[in-house]
Amino acid sequence: MKKMEAALGHVPVWEDFTRHGASVIIGYLRENCAPNSARTYSAEIKSVLNEYGDVTGINVKDIFSRIRIRQVPVISVYLTPEEIRLIERYEPLRPIERSVKARFLLESWCGARMSDISMLQKENIDFESMTIKYVSQKTGIMAEVPLHSKFMDYLDDAR
Repeated sequence: MKKMEAALGHVPVWEDFTRHGASVIIGYLRENCAPNSARTYSAEIKSVLNEYGDVTGINVKDIFSRIRIRQVPVISVYLTPEEIRLIERYEPLRPIERSVKARFLLESWCGARMSDISMLQKENIDFESMTIKYVSQKTGIMAEVPLHSKFMDYLDDAR
């Protein structure tokens, strides 16, 4: 909804879903999202429109007939455990470097996104089960991951 609102300049209403309106929304997604994310958002919009087609009279096939977002291959990029250890050993020169280093290490140790790391607090840590529990900001899904032995050493620096 936020992306459609940004594209249209107002909260979307059923009347916005014309060929032109769809083109504006998809154009916005192409400009402001990764290609596969734009494709996913487009599919979600089409799904909702299909669901309510009987009520709204919107013909999704007609509106989106010329609009396609192709899936692109995903390139997996990762660091080796040794490369992560090199980052651990790096001594930051400035406070901002200390914060970036801490955030990166916390993200790599628990698989959390940057948005999730910034929200984590000590209350998210279950010391009995040695896990971190949080709700992902992006997906709204509860995650529970093992607590890395050095996690607490960096949590305050990540702020």
